[in-house]
Amino acid sequence: MLRSQREAERAAARQAREALRANKEAKKAYEEYRSAEVASLNNEIAHRKLALQNLLEDGPASYAALFELLRAELTDARNTKELTIQPAPPTRNQYREFQTSSFFQSLVLGAKAKYQLEVQRAAARFT
Repeated sequence: MLRSQREAERAAARQAREALRANKEAKKAYEEYRSAEVASLNNEIAHRKLALQNLLEDGPASYAALFELLRAELTDARNTKELTIQPAPPTRNQYREFQTSSFFQSLVLGAKAKYQLEVQRAAARFT
């Protein structure tokens, strides 16, 4: 019985060591994977940077067709009708911030004077 208990403890300790070793190996594999991924991304960034530097240096000479296409699109964008149409000036009725007085509002004392005052203010702001 004592012997089986010792064997069980040894087996448990061995399993714990194996689990720890497996965990360390998994971490190491993940770190290697991530470092390879980072190296790949850095390499891709370096290639993109070089391509952009060459584009700025060589520009129109090596990418003439691209620049002509972009120039044509810019010219088309500048000549659109939507940009050249002038909006109509506002009318006096569009500028007013108040409603015309109704029959019931005209029955209230001072409503007509208030309405006329608002009309005068709107006319002053409009001109």
